[in-house]
Amino acid sequence: MNMSFKSMILAVTLVAVAFSGIACAKEAKKEEKQAILITSFGTSMPSARKAIDNLVVAAKKAFPGAEVRLAFTSNIIRRKLAREGKKNVPPRPSWLWRS
Repeated sequence: MNMSFKSMILAVTLVAVAFSGIACAKEAKKEEKQAILITSFGTSMPSARKAIDNLVVAAKKAFPGAEVRLAFTSNIIRRKLAREGKKNVPPRPSWLWRS
């Protein structure tokens, strides 16, 4: 490669980096939100559920500015809890952030 081609590649790269830095700076002005997603296979045992709920409470205390959500990954557990008429059955993780 000759020197002018290298210089041109360097200049294009620097311009791209500069524009991406400007875009990042504009994005940084937006309010950043923190969220914590605690996922578990799930459980239908009340004593085990207390342990999971304690993790949620601990996360809320440790990160008071963050939204804390719980999700169960097991369809079987969520269906079982729903059949038993349990309230507040945690959703699947993919359902939490849909618009």
